[in-house]
Amino acid sequence: MTFINNFLTLYTWTIFCLLILFLMGIARFYERKAEQRSFYGLFSLPIMAFIIATIRYISLGTGMTGDGWGDILRGLGGLVLTGLSIFIFQLMVGKRT
Repeated sequence: MTFINNFLTLYTWTIFCLLILFLMGIARFYERKAEQRSFYGLFSLPIMAFIIATIRYISLGTGMTGDGWGDILRGLGGLVLTGLSIFIFQLMVGKRT
């Protein structure tokens, strides 16, 4: 059962990190075409936080929760990702008055 739990944890966060890479690619494309700074490199911060958290979860065998440091890393990664996503959205759509 531990193997299945670890596999599903790894699978879930791998797919999630690939989606973040896709968002990073969109931000990079926008920066090149619109010639506006999008800070697409900062998307690597939540990816690294999620990878480290996943490694902690798998090494401790706690599943997707239950490790304090892993939960903190996952929360911080989520906050950074949320902020970056809002920034990219406002940059691409523009602020409407």
